[in-house]
Amino acid sequence: MVRRPQSGLDPAALPLHRLSPRRHGPVLAALILLVAVWLRAPLLWSAAPLEVDEALFATYARQISHENDGLLAGSDVDKPPLAFYLTALSFKLFGEPSEWAARLPGFYASLLTLACVGALARRVSRRPQAGWIALLWLAACPFDITYAASVFTDPLATLWTLAACLASILGRWGWSGALAGLAFATKQNSLQFLPLIVALGWLLAPPRRGNALRFLATFGAVALLPFAWSLLRPAAPDWWSLGVINNSPGRLIRSDEVLPRLAAWLGHLASAAGGLLPAGILLTALLSGLIWRIKQAPRQRSTGVCLIIAAYSLVFLLVYWLVAFNTYDRYLHPWPPLAAVIVGILAAGPREAAGKPSPKGLFAGVALAALLLPSALAARGGDTLLAPSKARSERLPEVAAYLNTLPPGTIVYDRWLGWQLGWYTGQHRPPGMWLRVTYYPTPEEMATAIQAEPDPALRCFVAPDWVWLDPWLDVLRKHGIGIDETARIGRVGIYAVTPSGRTTSPADIESQSGVQTLQEAD
Repeated sequence: MVRRPQSGLDPAALPLHRLSPRRHGPVLAALILLVAVWLRAPLLWSAAPLEVDEALFATYARQISHENDGLLAGSDVDKPPLAFYLTALSFKLFGEPSEWAARLPGFYASLLTLACVGALARRVSRRPQAGWIALLWLAACPFDITYAASVFTDPLATLWTLAACLASILGRWGWSGALAGLAFATKQNSLQFLPLIVALGWLLAPPRRGNALRFLATFGAVALLPFAWSLLRPAAPDWWSLGVINNSPGRLIRSDEVLPRLAAWLGHLASAAGGLLPAGILLTALLSGLIWRIKQAPRQRSTGVCLIIAAYSLVFLLVYWLVAFNTYDRYLHPWPPLAAVIVGILAAGPREAAGKPSPKGLFAGVALAALLLPSALAARGGDTLLAPSKARSERLPEVAAYLNTLPPGTIVYDRWLGWQLGWYTGQHRPPGMWLRVTYYPTPEEMATAIQAEPDPALRCFVAPDWVWLDPWLDVLRKHGIGIDETARIGRVGIYAVTPSGRTTSPADIESQSGVQTLQEAD
């Protein structure tokens, strides 16, 4: 007769869920991260041009790394500089200011954010399964895939913010303050997450007086560095003041803006979840899960975490709807990772509800991630939220290549393509050979500047087809300025500009550029 062990620890009798987290947890997490890399990597080497703000940020980094302008003294910067320096470091490491090197910091930030999200969900719920579900959902989120390989500052700011939340719930308040400071040094609106960081840490690892002081000290020490950097810049605008001027609306929305802005934000939220149907299912699942969780485990700290994140998200959306901020979808970038934490916690179930995770909850979590898969695959193939704006600029590298054949000092008048044009014309033109890309906001100002400019250098005007150009051409011609199309590349026209009393013609541009006039159908 075979006797069972008296301890009751017969391995055959142990539930599978008690063995699998310890044995297979790291392997499963690594596999999910590999899937995330597979979904994001094609965008890293994408041939799509940089979006407008991406081009500006990449240009700042190139000035730091390759143009000996470490303080960006010649630029009007309205953001703290940490992201620009990290991109400049990427340029230095790989020896060239290329597009893929510019996207690399955001790519790594996305992967590290995934790791932070998995750790947050696991630590809060005390279940490895919560981390897996959170990882899986965010790995397949098309919104996160869109910005993972971009030059926007948002992926880096989100990484520091999530890392600060993780440090606070672990009771590492000094590190939490330093990481929150790095978020601020990347993007100043990261200040809005300080209450969330503190609230999560206070719930799970209440700080003592010394910890609170450490948080404030490390945050202050790091957050002051961008201001010190600003003081070192000679004759340059203060980035904080310029950021307030450029980004703070200083007013609530008007009555005629209520519905359009609501529609814009709801559209961004739907896009972040892969479309209206996935967004509706996700919202229904989250609300149902929160209600169920409140009934089943109202005093659980993990329930409190879910409610804090949900309430903070609602307040955030109300503020961005009712205050006249720009309705840029990238402002939502930190919220998919936080939503993933809630998804993971709810899917794993309350710890005391049963001795094991809820199979229904785990199935629901995996199903929510699977719901994102079609949109995730489309984003991997380039069908991202940024695709429309990139599509109309896809020929800009060719436009820049044409302009780069013109003599040094050629004046390029531009109203609509400036930041992108500045990035691409500076890519393959050696220092000292720069074009003079000049911006004027109105045709009247441009006409006055053309007539007053004494430099006899060649001049051209670059304009895309998606703007109404006739008012500009009419004003220039009324001032006696010759304006004749000399080249067309895709949807961009290049015009020879001849001030009154001068004899410059389209043929002059052709002869000096060595490039024949291009007439291409759009």
